[in-house]
Amino acid sequence: MPERPQQGGQSLLDALAALLRLVFLAIHEVVAFVLLLLGGGLLDLVADDPVAGLGGYGELLVHVCSGILLVWMLAGLWAWALSGDPEQRPAAAPAEGPARRLRDRFPFTRATSRSSPRRRVLRYVLAPTLAVVLLLAVAAWPLGGSCDPPAELVVATTPDGEPAVEGAAAAFAQRRAEGGEDGERCRSVRITVYAVADGQRMRDALLGAWDPGLGPLPHVWIPGSTAEAMLVERALDRQGEEPAPGFSAGADTDGATGTPGQEAGGQEAAGPSRRPIAQVADIEIGEWTRLTPLVLALPTGVAQRLTGGDADDVEMDRPYARLRAEFGRGGIRVIRTDPRDSIASMLHTAFLYHSRGAITRNGDIADEQRAAEVEAELELGTAADSEHDLVCQVARDADGDVPSAALTTEAAVYETFVAGRWRTACPGEDEAREEVAAIYSPDLPVLDHPFVRVSGVSVTEEGGPPAPVTESAAVVREVERFERFLSSLRESPPTAFSASFSNDDTGATSTGVYEGYRDEQGNGRVAARVEGAPQTIPNERGEPHTWSDRAAAVESLYTETQGGTLLLALDTSSSMDIPHRKFATAVEEAAELAEAAGAKDALGLWAFPRNSGPSATDSTAVVPLETRGADGDRFADALAGLAPTRESTPLRDVVADGADALERWSQDVSAAPGGGKRPAPVLVVVTDGVGEPEQGGLGVQALQRRLDDTDVRVRVLAVGDETRRWGRSNPCEVGGIPELTGHEHVECVPAEPDRPGEAAVGLLDEARRV
Repeated sequence: MPERPQQGGQSLLDALAALLRLVFLAIHEVVAFVLLLLGGGLLDLVADDPVAGLGGYGELLVHVCSGILLVWMLAGLWAWALSGDPEQRPAAAPAEGPARRLRDRFPFTRATSRSSPRRRVLRYVLAPTLAVVLLLAVAAWPLGGSCDPPAELVVATTPDGEPAVEGAAAAFAQRRAEGGEDGERCRSVRITVYAVADGQRMRDALLGAWDPGLGPLPHVWIPGSTAEAMLVERALDRQGEEPAPGFSAGADTDGATGTPGQEAGGQEAAGPSRRPIAQVADIEIGEWTRLTPLVLALPTGVAQRLTGGDADDVEMDRPYARLRAEFGRGGIRVIRTDPRDSIASMLHTAFLYHSRGAITRNGDIADEQRAAEVEAELELGTAADSEHDLVCQVARDADGDVPSAALTTEAAVYETFVAGRWRTACPGEDEAREEVAAIYSPDLPVLDHPFVRVSGVSVTEEGGPPAPVTESAAVVREVERFERFLSSLRESPPTAFSASFSNDDTGATSTGVYEGYRDEQGNGRVAARVEGAPQTIPNERGEPHTWSDRAAAVESLYTETQGGTLLLALDTSSSMDIPHRKFATAVEEAAELAEAAGAKDALGLWAFPRNSGPSATDSTAVVPLETRGADGDRFADALAGLAPTRESTPLRDVVADGADALERWSQDVSAAPGGGKRPAPVLVVVTDGVGEPEQGGLGVQALQRRLDDTDVRVRVLAVGDETRRWGRSNPCEVGGIPELTGHEHVECVPAEPDRPGEAAVGLLDEARRV
């Protein structure tokens, strides 16, 4: 048989074919090896952590496999395109084998002696282009697809718990974005976390019409303690089908569901000009998320004296009683936040009420007088909006004549000092203070920060009947996932309770989000960093039902024991506007005082002088002296209408007139039916001390004679911050203030512009005590 002549280019095609076989072999081996490694790693991760294993690593596996598939198929396409040129093959080659015979049935695949331009375009251009488009579509499938809007979750918590909840929420959202279900890469959830400093206001909002001033109605509430959640749960059970106090279908409220244009749970509201009123009908108390024991925070020197220098003796029975026995009532101040605002303060107070016999173990009121005695020994932390602020005050007072001890939490001590967040928690402090130690007790409960779902929400629009709100399925699913995620943070190993770790490349992580807290076994970085801290929690979680009963008794008794009388006289002379910050500081002090006043406190507001002439010595009653009750808006509106436009500052006159008015008011209250003895009233004069009347006004001796005949306590709240620019550091030494403080009933208290309200709230606390 004659040898077929070798056609030009045949050797090149043979070489390409051999190269392709080597490429296929290499790709096959690499693919098998890579898939084996990725699959084995994924199985290991799933075994250790199912949530993380199916997250970002699984998504990586999908993309790698897609890329491998793309390379493999493109190599196959290349082999098909270059397997032979029609002009290089005999035109009438016989069909050998089923595959060859099947190919010859399609005209565009037959080899002929000549190839038309149309067949070349079909074979070398259109077919490969179509194959590449299809392959790219397959490879891009994991990245493609439209995204639905993420589910919006709203979470409310406490100021102290906000950083931990925000960190956990960010870690959850990051994990959901990295490992969405069915390989999705869309952001599936967005979580808004906000803090409510006023605990009583939050509880009232959950029991009545939602208060828009707090923020949007949350899907999830993470309070400080299960005991606090039970207070709300029991109140809702008692309400039953009846409308909650303060809820009215026809009430004209503005934005009762939170931010403008939002419905319950942060969802968009539809249409009407009058925004809907939302009301909560039920809550579901879930499991605890993190733990921190209640402690007595002391300066280190005081703690050493209390423990006898034994660093291991920080756990003791009745630490408050031992503190009083060691230092006496005047040797140390015991401070706390308002029990109505802070569950930590409420539970501390419940412990003291019970230990003194004011309430029984089950929260029944036994002796109101003993509760009043406890309150007389405690002071409010001035302008303490959180437990961190309270610990900062302990540090500031450590070097003073009378140190302070705080009823607070272990987490607050850790966060403020050990975690190095001094400047965040204590703004304006330029130097380090004495560290604060913590004293523990097995009698004190533990804050457990439960996961509480806000459910059973109804909305009333335009005076119509309440309509139940049905959350979307996506929101319900994400709330459930978020709850499971928080539960998983407690599992071993408890990395959430270790030191925080930040990596900009990986995004938010759950490691260290609960730094400063503990799990149920007492694990946590706080146990190793707080000096002498016990390795296990002294009281674990205690008995939430019992502590909830006691907290309810505190709510009732604390309100009954608050009965101070305070008249606030505000200087409106033009000197208060030079610089402008002085009058702003005065208004802030007055506003904070009014906000802190309770239902039993009597509060009034004067402005002086009344007339604008340079010789004016009179005053005007802007808000008459009366028991405040729940009317705080009136006081705020009155403050907004004042301005520093007068010419004189009749200090001696306003002190004399104010003391006389308070004396008459106290006598009338005592003589009225049911009137009892109240603490001596307090006159607070907010002034810079600059600008006497042109004619002098009341003389110094005449003022002292009038003060001799009264029990009224006079406190000058000095706001002369400009004196620092003149080289004087004490605002109490300006103008006519020093001559006032010569009387035993008069004292001066400087206001701190960097800590608005601190001084005024302290004076309110003084007015409540005998």
